[in-house]
Amino acid sequence: IWQSLMGRGLVEPVDDLRSTNPATHPELLQRLADDFVEHDFDLRHTIKQICMSDAYQRAVGKRGTPSFHRDFFAAARVRSLPPEVLADSIGDVTGVFEAYAGQASGTRAVELFDSKIPSQSLDLLGRCSREESCESDTQVAAGGLSAQLHLLNGELINKKISAVQGSLARLTLGKTSTQEIVEFYYVRAFSRKPTEKELDLWLKQLDVGDEKDSVARQTRLEDFVWSVLNSKEFTTNH
Repeated sequence: IWQSLMGRGLVEPVDDLRSTNPATHPELLQRLADDFVEHDFDLRHTIKQICMSDAYQRAVGKRGTPSFHRDFFAAARVRSLPPEVLADSIGDVTGVFEAYAGQASGTRAVELFDSKIPSQSLDLLGRCSREESCESDTQVAAGGLSAQLHLLNGELINKKISAVQGSLARLTLGKTSTQEIVEFYYVRAFSRKPTEKELDLWLKQLDVGDEKDSVARQTRLEDFVWSVLNSKEFTTNH
């Protein structure tokens, strides 16, 4: 659980438990184990305990932070979002969600219990097939190069951005101002409003040319949403 939430286990690799591979924080590991037993092996309780800790809530260290500090949890580690989380997040932002064969409408990727349920999007993003360890290096970075290429120029997000039933189409049809659109997507994707500098930058980029040329404006707005969805702030846990 600690490894999944923090990006590195108290013992690494997590299944290599031996006296010659001690935990980085043996007292913490023992305390978590004892607390887990005392609460009847309640996973939710243990997850809550870790998420409420100072260690979990630390921000990513400044550029150049020594790996020693990251490995001992003095700073958070930047981690790619798991494929299922990223797929749901893209749907939350664009307003266009994936449909999964045999599943009820509105089913989210994180609710899928079987990795064999067909989904090209999840496969592209690098979901674990369970034919190998889901903690292996091949599962890191949410699908690696293949996923990055599809995020950059594939249909994985481009079709969702331009979909007539998507959030951007609804906003532009509603005559929403450029500033309101920028703020909407920042809150939706980053859970924060843009800074004055960011807002000024986007307004200069988006409010150019003939304001009556709705096609050109739509293209610029689609590029803006594409930029948001491909940013590290959106695709990583930091």
